[in-house]
Formats: sequence, C-alpha cells, structure tokens
Amino acid sequence: MLEDYKKITRLADTINIFVEENHEPMVQLDSSLFKISYKKKDMLPFLGEKIFVRKQVAEKLASVQKTLSNLDSNLQLLICYGYRTQEIQETYFQNALKLVEKMGKDLSEEDRLELAHSMSAHTKSAGHTVGGAVDLTLWDIKNDNEVDMGSQISEFGDVAYTFYPNLTPEQKENRLFLKKIMMDEGFAPFLGEWWHFSFGDKEWAFYYKSPKALYGLVEIKDIIL
Repeated sequence: MLEDYKKITRLADTINIFVEENHEPMVQLDSSLFKISYKKKDMLPFLGEKIFVRKQVAEKLASVQKTLSNLDSNLQLLICYGYRTQEIQETYFQNALKLVEKMGKDLSEEDRLELAHSMSAHTKSAGHTVGGAVDLTLWDIKNDNEVDMGSQISEFGDVAYTFYPNLTPEQKENRLFLKKIMMDEGFAPFLGEWWHFSFGDKEWAFYYKSPKALYGLVEIKDIIL
C-alpha cells in the first residue's frame, strides 16, 4: 500500500488548485429516484437520512440513473454519502494520520500526509465538504442487494483500490462499469476508493485538467432543511 498510494490523485496534485466558487445551491437528492442509505452515520444528527450535493451533481446523478435504467431496469444507484462538514472531515483525516503513525514506517512528513490523504482526504482538498463528492454503488432491485464490487463501501485497505487485482472477473467488470457510467457523465473517479466520484471539486479539476475548481467549502448553516 505504501507504494500503491502514489498511483492515485495526491494531495500535492490538488491542494493548490484555484477555486472560483460558482455559488451553485445545495440540493437534496431525490429518494424516489435513487436508493439513499448512509453507510456512515455521522451526518444523521445534522441532516437525518437526507443527502445533499450541489445542484449540477444532483442533475448528473439523475442522468446516470436514466442511463442505468435504459441499460437495465433492475439497476439503481445506491448513494451512501454526499456532503459532510469540515469538522467531520478533519476528524477522519486526523484518524488516518494516527493510523499511518501506527504503521511504524520511516516516512517523511510529506509522505505521511500523502498516505493519510489516500485514506481520507485532507480538508484543503476534500470533495465532500464542498458538495461535489458522492460515495455510491449499484443496487440490484430484483434481488434487493448491492451489486458485487468485491468489497463494501468504506472497506479500506488495498481492496478499496479501483484496480485491485485480486477480484473475480465479475467484480472487476462491475467496478469498471460503475466507473464508465460515472465518467460518461463527467464525474472524476478517485482510484483509491472504487465508490468515490466527484464533480466540480479540486480532484475533478486535476483529473480533467481544468484550470479551476467550481466549488468551495459549504457550511452546514448554509443548507436549508
């Protein structure tokens, strides 16, 4: 893992990307269109079971769902996370730093930050805090379960990497299919987590070589419930 994390988008790639806030509103994802189910429960005290993202992100997700339905009426997006507060993101990042320290590896400060960032984004580059990132997978409506991706969402370690080699052919195909339908709608994949995609944030700007990100930090008080 210490070698592989350098293959994904790094903190150094994104931290200094310019943000030109476009003041796009935050909107609630439609639970009649998507299957909504938080995997992590930390946003429940703030939003209940509601998931919020930027307006364009919601529109693009709706377009992905339409594509899915046209390909296979049995498939639905299962969305497990959208916006999170800066404070929660900072807690995740600090926990990742502690985990890096426990590894007992002789790393430079830069590599410590980079490895921690590969586990949970640094607050200065995070997509969830700006409303641009989502964690999602595919839901099999007929069988009432998740499509087999080889791991659960937020099951960290090497198995989270999109191109983790020790998967069945079906699991590899499912991951690539999810990646393709999301990228076809303009989302950027984060290859360190097969379930994480974003639009308009710094990772998206880096991935598509945009000169600027579209979304800046969103405060919880700015989301009207």
